[in-house]
Amino acid sequence: MLPSAVVGSPYGPVSLVATGGSGPRTWTLAPGSTLPSGLNLSTSGQLAGTPTAVGSFSFTVRVTDSTQAVEKALSFSTLSSAP
Repeated sequence: MLPSAVVGSPYGPVSLVATGGSGPRTWTLAPGSTLPSGLNLSTSGQLAGTPTAVGSFSFTVRVTDSTQAVEKALSFSTLSSAP
């Protein structure tokens, strides 16, 4: 689970990390997966933005290097105010 965020407040950047593999890595969303509204994932694995909706969200990221692609399911919650 990723750190929670507060709706309307800047989030991140949170760095996603992969170990092993070879060559440079590229991060994307897995086919059919979407991020919560207001968030973006950079190709370098930085998750950031300003969330616009309260809730719990799940999505899958894909990291690709020169030899393989690996997917990882992640979850994320946004709150209406700071805890």
